[in-house]
Amino acid sequence: MQKGSDLNSVRISGQLFADVHLRYTPKGKAIVSFKLDVSSPGSEGKNKNYIKTLIPVVAYGEVVENVKEYLKKDTGLMIEGKLQSRSFITVEGEKKNVLEVVADKITKI
Repeated sequence: MQKGSDLNSVRISGQLFADVHLRYTPKGKAIVSFKLDVSSPGSEGKNKNYIKTLIPVVAYGEVVENVKEYLKKDTGLMIEGKLQSRSFITVEGEKKNVLEVVADKITKI
């Protein structure tokens, strides 16, 4: 049986939900966060309405620098990485929990 982070592996494809804005940390490391639209057809009725599913993704450093020109709305991407859970406190004092994909590799498809 594998241990630890070897079991935490994600591979997902979809389209960028919106244009991505590249940011840099104070130490100059590139960072992006975006939502990947992995919607799928529903099963009810003849219309088969799509079930909208937006997956939060974050990427850092070289992963971002290598693909920054592709990070535009509706671009098809394959994301490989791991799941990360984190929490934070909003300015209103509310605790929020987030489950997101931390990308190790981003490929345009």
